[in-house]
Amino acid sequence: MIKIYIYEGVEYNSLLQIRRLMPNVSLPVNPTEEQLAERGVTVVYREPQPPEPTPEEIEAMKEAERLTQLQAAANEFLLGILEGYRDER
Repeated sequence: MIKIYIYEGVEYNSLLQIRRLMPNVSLPVNPTEEQLAERGVTVVYREPQPPEPTPEEIEAMKEAERLTQLQAAANEFLLGILEGYRDER
């Protein structure tokens, strides 16, 4: 689980970001969720999301799928040749 801080409707990933938003507010080193709530900060926990693939990664996945299909077609073709060869013997 990752901790997300919400302040004025905006999500932040670190307490440091929250501290920078409130330069004139003193926060304890490890503030509790109650102490943050008193200052208008909500803490939520979420499962980490896998990163979205980059356009390059998407293209690489498409190419890998294309090569897999090509390999399967080549294997099927070669098996057909072998079957024909076996039948001739």
